[in-house]
Parts: sequence; structure tokens; C-alpha cells
Amino acid sequence: MARIIVGTDDYTFEMVRPWGTLPAGMSFGTISHVAVDSADRVYVYHRGDPPVVVFDVDGNYLSSWGSGVIADAHGIYMTPNDDLFMVDRDVHEVIKFTLDGKPLLRLGQ
Repeated sequence: MARIIVGTDDYTFEMVRPWGTLPAGMSFGTISHVAVDSADRVYVYHRGDPPVVVFDVDGNYLSSWGSGVIADAHGIYMTPNDDLFMVDRDVHEVIKFTLDGKPLLRLGQ
């Protein structure tokens, strides 16, 4: 496997493929975005069901959520205070979620 390093100076990263262990029978759709919270949990936002898959820093599956709530995964943003915002492209909404997937706020149609 080729070693791929990206970034410069103090901010260099190594791409690891494959990364993350999914439960049996679960697979990724097109991955739209990825975000990380203050506890280093990794939130993968993809066009599959369920659309949000959460891993620990080592790629171990923790949970998944968002089925029936998100139609088309598009963008994800984690604020420094662990506020989680996601864009649902098909319904033209930005939704604020708790880290365990409860909707708190909907902006848009």
C-alpha cells in the first residue's frame, strides 16, 4: 500500500485506507463530509442509511443515526462547542442535532 501524506508544516496527515470498521451488513454510500467532536469521535455523513455513522478515534463503530430524518446528506459542521449542524440538500434544510442524533433546530424549508 502506498503511503500518502497531505498537508504542510505542523499540519500533516496520513491517509489510511480502509478506515473504520462497520457492523456486518452495513456499507457506506457516497461520503459527503466528515466532522470530529471534542472527544475525537468521528462523524461520517454519507448518502446511505443511516446517514450518520459515528466512530471512535481508532475507527471502531460506536453508533449510527438519522434514518427517516435526513433525505440527502450534503454537508456537516461541528462547532468548537460541539454543536452539530448538517445540511439536507433535498429538503433545503440545515438541521442542528445533539451528538446522539436528536434534532434541535431546523432552518429552511
